[in-house]
Amino acid sequence: MSGLDLTLDPERQLRRFEVINGAGGRRHWSVDDKARIIAETLEPNAIISEVARRYGLRPQQVFAWRREARKQAASVQQDSPAFVPAVVAGAG
Repeated sequence: MSGLDLTLDPERQLRRFEVINGAGGRRHWSVDDKARIIAETLEPNAIISEVARRYGLRPQQVFAWRREARKQAASVQQDSPAFVPAVVAGAG
């Protein structure tokens, strides 16, 4: 027999624990939702942890979204030319 004791001892203190199951898991945020949340964090005097809490997010997640948005913005700027060549047609 195993060392598992299944008897209920009235002298022992019982502890409650909660099992979370079901459809929890990861949430999917649309690009528009992420952009709106990031924009809120860029407002003057915005506190990222408060914005994150309002949406049920961890501040780390919001910081990661901001970092990714900065990377994407930098790559768009690198892909576009820094100047546009001007072509001047001669008069006559």
